[in-house]
Amino acid sequence: MLKRLKKIKRFKLFKVNKLKILKGIGYTLFAVVCLVLALAWTFPFDQLRGRIRDYCERQYKLKVDMESLKSAFPLGVKATKVVLNPLGDTPNPMYPIEIPYLKMSVGPLAALMGNIKANFSAEIFGGEASGSVTVKPTEKVYISKIDIEDLHFDKVPYFKNQFKELPVKGTFEMKGDVELHLDEPKNSKGELGMIVSGMEIGPGKYGMELPKVTPGKIDLKMDIKDGKINVVSYQQTSPDMQSDFIGNVALTKDFMSSRTNLDYRFKLTESLLKKNDIFKLALSAIKGAQGSDGYYYYSFRGTFSNPKPSPDKSGQYRFKDKGKAAKAGEKTKEPKKEASKSAESKPPERKEVKPGAPSSAPPVAPTASSPRPSSPPTPAPPPPREEPRNEPSDDTPSHSARERRHQVEEKAVEEETVEPEVTEEPEPPAEKEDHAAEDNGSASKNQDDSAQEDSGAGTAAEPEEEP
Repeated sequence: MLKRLKKIKRFKLFKVNKLKILKGIGYTLFAVVCLVLALAWTFPFDQLRGRIRDYCERQYKLKVDMESLKSAFPLGVKATKVVLNPLGDTPNPMYPIEIPYLKMSVGPLAALMGNIKANFSAEIFGGEASGSVTVKPTEKVYISKIDIEDLHFDKVPYFKNQFKELPVKGTFEMKGDVELHLDEPKNSKGELGMIVSGMEIGPGKYGMELPKVTPGKIDLKMDIKDGKINVVSYQQTSPDMQSDFIGNVALTKDFMSSRTNLDYRFKLTESLLKKNDIFKLALSAIKGAQGSDGYYYYSFRGTFSNPKPSPDKSGQYRFKDKGKAAKAGEKTKEPKKEASKSAESKPPERKEVKPGAPSSAPPVAPTASSPRPSSPPTPAPPPPREEPRNEPSDDTPSHSARERRHQVEEKAVEEETVEPEVTEEPEPPAEKEDHAAEDNGSASKNQDDSAQEDSGAGTAAEPEEEP
């Protein structure tokens, strides 16, 4: 009975503790929800807007205007009609930057670890941009993931301000995963890809009347390793021009001061030059950049903020070295592919096994290129012994001729059965038949000799008849 009462008490205690735990969890969640709602309803977003303006003016020399600033669940803000302009009276073709919609949220876990993480999504230049940025202040590490889609060139302020009478059309996409270590640039790593699609320039006026040019599609891929941003691949698909791009950017502790070592070349197609003489005049003005292969070469040497393009004929040798390296890489791969293909296409060899051949070494058909195997020499049969024929007398027994005959037959049988051991490859079929014929001939010869001896012995044993 005492045991049962103890079990009942334990069950009641457990039940009471479980209810208390559930109540504690419920009260905690309710308090968190109330806090979030209170912050959303009573947070002074007007003062936050002023703080953001002051921060951007002080740090980035930018004037920030926004129509509204509201809370975004769970821990974020969203703003509408954000406009960025530079301070001062000097015009800048890069501005104004208009962002119809912007949403940002902060990672609370990263903040507890002393880092800053912000997720963002925005509508900009007719497209969409989203991603995240993580900053580790103590290590000076910047981690960013970016995904940009369908940005339109005709809505970018730079093209609007620089080419007011020359339309520029096309879309831009970019995807990247980058980790920059400013204290130790060699530890930086990441990948970056950019695609320009459907690009068209003109017709319009830019100092003179210009016809329509279609650069088409450009696909650029880069990676970051060993302290450099390297151009991995560049490809252009266009009916009016051809171009190529190689080089790298050496990273430094100050990112904008990173050293550029880039080379670019382009060539217009003959069909475009025949239709428009104005391009011939334009190319004649930059004859110093033309290489022996018809391309026009430019190099970009300087800092990331100021690359300084200049004509450079010597760039054609750098592009040739790139082509040789690519061809050498292809050649090293080709023999492996050919070897694998030949191994797959080679049919299995057929082994012909004929009766009478030893099972341990099956015969292989000889080819024209392979040397003809040497056949082992067959031993010549020993000459038959010439026994002295004694005339019959009363002393010689009559069974001596039979013994001699049996001895000769046993020797002939041993010579037929004993064959030399074959250690090399077996002979061709034709040679085998010849040797078999020789062996049969020798065997038949031995039999004839033995028959003659038997007949001689028989005649010797019989008494001669008198005439």
